[in-house]
Amino acid sequence: MLMLTHYAIAIVLAVLVGFLFYGLTDDLKGFQNRLGFFFFLLALFGFSTLTSLTTFAPERLLFVRERAKGYYNPLAYYLSKVVFDIVPLRLIPPIIMGCIVYPMTGLVPSAAEFFKFLLFLVLFNLAAAMVILFIGICIRNQGVANLLGVLVMLFSLLFGGFLLNSETVPKGFGWLKELSIFHYGFEGLIVNEVRYLTLTDHKYGLDIEVPGATILSTFGFDVLALWQDAINLSNFCGAFLVLGYAALHLFLIEKR
Repeated sequence: MLMLTHYAIAIVLAVLVGFLFYGLTDDLKGFQNRLGFFFFLLALFGFSTLTSLTTFAPERLLFVRERAKGYYNPLAYYLSKVVFDIVPLRLIPPIIMGCIVYPMTGLVPSAAEFFKFLLFLVLFNLAAAMVILFIGICIRNQGVANLLGVLVMLFSLLFGGFLLNSETVPKGFGWLKELSIFHYGFEGLIVNEVRYLTLTDHKYGLDIEVPGATILSTFGFDVLALWQDAINLSNFCGAFLVLGYAALHLFLIEKR
């Protein structure tokens, strides 16, 4: 039921968002709308991963007892959960939504940019799911796990590059953006879309043309970090996938 709900929400919201952001223009208003569009997509997928907190919660006690009796290896149980619970909910919905909103919003009409757009949506969704899954394994109390999950997503959102310009962060705190999956996902999406565009603004009877790369730099984005952002999201996925198993192996054991 949860899987079908995710798919239905992805389709309905894709049509709604595609309608609201229909036909993005190559001017400053269009740039602002692109920022809002990518921010909304990442916020939607980021907070929807909080459902991963329930992946192990209902079976926590059962798993501890069956593990103590040697019914199965913890690694086999963990991988089965990841493959059959996490992947269908985090891999397919962003692909469905991306395929609908991309042509409706009028993003760069290029196959290469389209597949990179899908890549960042999927990597971000998987990275967020792995982080939340790790929290769900480590924290037994469901209420505390929910609160911590929300705080982690909000912290990551704050340093994503939309709410706070990275160049204005006080000295000594700039490294915090390196811990933000929103930063890598948002920068990857906006750089993929805007770096080769020329934005035109009509003011005082003149058409002022501004290269997209210039605006991106002004907003604190690195136009050369596209693939590095993808690698960093992949690293988050891999690291928290391993940490999740380590937490399962070390913390979910029967205490006598």
